[in-house]
Amino acid sequence: TGAEATQELSVKSALLSAVLCCNTRTVEGKGFDPTVGKIKNTKTGAEATQELSVKSALLSAVLCCNTTLSKVKDPETGEEKWEPKGNSSEA
Repeated sequence: TGAEATQELSVKSALLSAVLCCNTRTVEGKGFDPTVGKIKNTKTGAEATQELSVKSALLSAVLCCNTTLSKVKDPETGEEKWEPKGNSSEA
């Protein structure tokens, strides 16, 4: 993970299977925004969202998480942003 100036933790890469050597995926995104980001195969650079290992990992995360994301308007700036409700490290 990487801590950004916004106090948000971000996943940068994921090892999805210890059985398959070097099965690493690069994760790109911005903050808590679920509409931005990609998961790529580190070895090939191809998008990996349809890979079984990625789908399994994401499903496991969803099933083990009770955090929700809501789009809220910042009262000071009027800007819309995504805000987690619950454990922000699960968002």
